[in-house]
Amino acid sequence: MAVIPEEINGHVDRAFAIEFENELEEEWTLSDSQGNIHIVYYNKDILCPQIVYGWSRLSDFYGFKGDHNILFRYDLPYPFSEYIRRGKFKKVNLHGWLQVVECTIFKSRFPSRSVTLCSGWKQFCRHHSIREDDKIIFECNKKPSSDIRVLLLKTCHYKRLSA
Repeated sequence: MAVIPEEINGHVDRAFAIEFENELEEEWTLSDSQGNIHIVYYNKDILCPQIVYGWSRLSDFYGFKGDHNILFRYDLPYPFSEYIRRGKFKKVNLHGWLQVVECTIFKSRFPSRSVTLCSGWKQFCRHHSIREDDKIIFECNKKPSSDIRVLLLKTCHYKRLSA
């Protein structure tokens, strides 16, 4: 008689699950900087958010032992990522209000069509004081160009004292 290994669930940060409740799908395609792709399934439960299938395979692949934190980030929004793909850019120049920073582009392989800003993005954020909860706009030309203007819709970073 064969023994079937028990699936281990991965816990998802509750604040993340609540903030992105309307955007998170059940199936997640995860990719790393080397292009490895993993499919996991999320239970869409904001009271006890978990990856309910695929976590064991992911843990085995990376050799995770016990609890392990993983930083999830969104890829670029679809219209912008398609703009980058159509332009076949390997690098883009992000034009901020203080300086221009060159960023490398990571394009995931099939089945995912995601695009991620890699090397240079952290530097751009640091120079322009962009934080995780800020909203930004990527302004592009109609004709594909690797020069992209970045506009910041700043979010307040302080909490109002209650009266």
